[in-house]
Amino acid sequence: MQDPKSVHDKEWRTGWKSGDEALWNEGRFQLVSDLVLQLRPNSIFDLGCGNGYQSQILRKSMPGIFISGCDISPAAIEKASTRMDTCYTLNIDNADLPEDDETYDLVLCIAVLEHLYDVSHALKEIHRILKSGKHALIQVPNISFWRFRLDVLTGRIPYILRDQRHLHSFNKGFLIENLAEAGFADFHIYGQRERIKELASLWPSLFSETIFTLAKKQSK
Repeated sequence: MQDPKSVHDKEWRTGWKSGDEALWNEGRFQLVSDLVLQLRPNSIFDLGCGNGYQSQILRKSMPGIFISGCDISPAAIEKASTRMDTCYTLNIDNADLPEDDETYDLVLCIAVLEHLYDVSHALKEIHRILKSGKHALIQVPNISFWRFRLDVLTGRIPYILRDQRHLHSFNKGFLIENLAEAGFADFHIYGQRERIKELASLWPSLFSETIFTLAKKQSK
């Protein structure tokens, strides 16, 4: 059995993530950028930053923004180092973030939580490094997506449950429950689906394959 670091490092070094072209058609990057632009943060930490592709997109609309981050994959960090102000290799499952309390205006955690053993620890660390009154933007696969429900009803296992890299499953309610336990409040849910964009926007818990949650760290 391979450890998570080896699995993700292989994807970034020689696998399907080794080139940016694999990421070009993923609409999540633009949706994240649109949401971030509304918040106008001065500093961002990207937990699970990958090769820094998201940072590159953000800088196009927000030049001068400070972006730091970490990833479990050394191969990803090698690439991200040319796109981010600072970045480093870290396995959030077994280490705290080497960041001071209440440092960042925004923390991104995009397509990460489902891969972790210790979701609670990651969310508490995100909460710790956020400034009071600021936000975290979290994205996870949505097990309550209508097609996944249909798969179960017809005796099939949804592909997100067959993905051996996925250690946890989420829907809107379960994600909010985890965020609330970590100290977050004031949740806003967003969805994304190219073919049924309006439905995904109106009812993300049913019509979006993934869900994005903007969660606020309450002011002291």
